[in-house]
Amino acid sequence: MKLFTGIVLCVLAVTVFGQPASDSSAVEPKSLEPAPDTSVIERKPLKIAAGIDEGQIVSGQAGQGVPVQVSHNWISRTNVFLIQEVNVAKRLALKVGVGGFIWNPYPDPTTSSDVLFLAPKFAAAVSEASGTYKIGDLANPLFEFQFGYFPFKYNPEAYDMGEYLLKSGAYPGYLVNGRWNIIGDNLYRALGVRFSNYLLNGAIEQHLLATMERDYPPMYDISPTYIIKGNVAKMLSLGGGISWSHLISMNENLTTPKDNYNRYVGDSALSGMDTTTQGVQYYTFRGIKLMGMLSFDIKPVIPTTIFGKEDLKIFVEAAVLGVQNYPFYYDDITKRIPVMFGFNFPTFKLLDVLSFEWEYYGSQFSNNMSLAQNQQDPVWFINNDYDPKEFDSTAASAGAPPKDNWKWAIYAKKSLGKAVSLHLQLANDHMRMITYPNTYPDYSDATRGVDNWYRMFQKDWYFDFKVQIGI
Repeated sequence: MKLFTGIVLCVLAVTVFGQPASDSSAVEPKSLEPAPDTSVIERKPLKIAAGIDEGQIVSGQAGQGVPVQVSHNWISRTNVFLIQEVNVAKRLALKVGVGGFIWNPYPDPTTSSDVLFLAPKFAAAVSEASGTYKIGDLANPLFEFQFGYFPFKYNPEAYDMGEYLLKSGAYPGYLVNGRWNIIGDNLYRALGVRFSNYLLNGAIEQHLLATMERDYPPMYDISPTYIIKGNVAKMLSLGGGISWSHLISMNENLTTPKDNYNRYVGDSALSGMDTTTQGVQYYTFRGIKLMGMLSFDIKPVIPTTIFGKEDLKIFVEAAVLGVQNYPFYYDDITKRIPVMFGFNFPTFKLLDVLSFEWEYYGSQFSNNMSLAQNQQDPVWFINNDYDPKEFDSTAASAGAPPKDNWKWAIYAKKSLGKAVSLHLQLANDHMRMITYPNTYPDYSDATRGVDNWYRMFQKDWYFDFKVQIGI
């Protein structure tokens, strides 16, 4: 019995703990490496970005209300930002950027008593605070979800103007360039969420955004936006979009103000002193904006490699800033359509890009946001002396030139390795300088437009040179 028990135990031991030596090659050794941890947090190297701007408004204007002429006003700004990115499980990227600007007030003081005005000022800023989650292949995701405060650019060819769908207003249809960054930063900084879909290896993009207004009154309203883009044979790019500006109001009394300077009856606007009460309606900031864009690149069919990546591109962007007509200020939809078109001149790889942009915007009013910004009324600024019932809407408002519909910009960039890039811009665009002590953008463009595109340097213009450093 004891012998039988011993034999059984030996057989069990061989079965459980091993095989004969002659069969050992048929057994796969068990891996000693731990299973991958999908919750791993990867901290990217800290990035430091700095920019130095030096330039001059050769001829322009300044002032909140009726602008005054300025000449040879120097521009000087310095900024530094720290950007930290953290990846969670390789799919979620968290990014935070903080820093600040050293800037000089605008315009230059006119008297010696403005000593404090001359001193440089400092402003802290957040460049980004966002999270982005990828769904599908990490290198080529099918979906992407982003939330927080983040930069968003839908038109890669627009170096200075354009980007109308998110950067412009509806009522009034204001246009803006610059702010804290004068050049090299033509995009929209969104506060909200973005859901994107990429098809055919990115040949087709769809973006759905819900953004909260944070730049101009009325604040905090939410605007849903949809954008679609597609590429054909690496030569033709088409895109379009729609934005429901101020669709969701946080305070309807601010989105549609009911005050005396914001009224109309029938097809006539009312002055603030008008006593009419019957049939009164009110203008609103709420409106629908439409956008279309196109770019064409002939290089894929040219059998040569002498051209740079951005050379020879032709591009156009247009928008409708408010599809519904309202009396007086917004009675003609054709005067609410800005059109930007441009061409990248060939530099044969000497520069990254040399881009010329022109813009036509047929609004009969000066691009002055005084009433919208200060009084928070969704109407264009006109002199208080005018009665809207009598004001000639074909004339210039606020003493501006009668024809200022053309704008232009010349932009050049040269990269010196991966850490340094040089930028130069000459322009008469919609740049709004930061004023002091208010530290918010001026109501009007720093440069007034011209009546014909070929009179570029005969009226207002500025230049700015920037050194961008990233380590």
